[in-house]
Amino acid sequence: MLPTMTARARAVLVVAMLVAGCSAGDPGPGAVTLAPSIGTGIKSPAAPTTPVTPATSAPPLRIPNGVTADIDVREYPVAGDTREEVLDAMRAHNLRDPTGAPSLALTTWYISWSYAHVAGSAGCSIDDVKVDVEIDILHPAWNPPANAPPSLVESWQRFTDALAVHERSHAQNALDHAGDLAAALRILADAPTCASLDGAAEAIGQSTLDAARAWDREYDERTLHGATEGAAF
Repeated sequence: MLPTMTARARAVLVVAMLVAGCSAGDPGPGAVTLAPSIGTGIKSPAAPTTPVTPATSAPPLRIPNGVTADIDVREYPVAGDTREEVLDAMRAHNLRDPTGAPSLALTTWYISWSYAHVAGSAGCSIDDVKVDVEIDILHPAWNPPANAPPSLVESWQRFTDALAVHERSHAQNALDHAGDLAAALRILADAPTCASLDGAAEAIGQSTLDAARAWDREYDERTLHGATEGAAF
């Protein structure tokens, strides 16, 4: 019997992106903070300069097997002595979600995947699946002045704690679906040709991304962008 000949080639990288603008309250002041120790291989946010740091009890993000994650939490400064001034300062940054609606916090995630072809006399199989997720969260940071009413500081603290949990759910959604994608690609059946294998992999990827986007939309509709979870300032 002649030996089976195989050849390996890396498939073209596929990248998908979602930008989500999250808002809550009147009409949506948002703030996001994730726990610094959210997992190996994840960027921790720089230490905030404001003493008002959300002390959320949300557990660390879960990174699925087979997924590499890079999460960056960034801040933009806002100032004000009253609730109205803080709201105006956030609105002045003019953040917009993909629909063009005003937003005070933006979450962007990217999912990319690649794999190797193993081509032989019996067809083409998949190997060395890699799935990467990048998540970027932009949120406001308020440094309350010395004369800020304690009730305003407490309101901001409750708001940021609740919205941190809400935004963490968006991040976890991207990670969970990336894990689903990695698992589905690893068990993808052999195909007669590498081109047909690529077609099957692309269909799985797009279906997974559609499901992740749908989850984000439904979650925001159901929670009014976190308002029903307590993210109201």
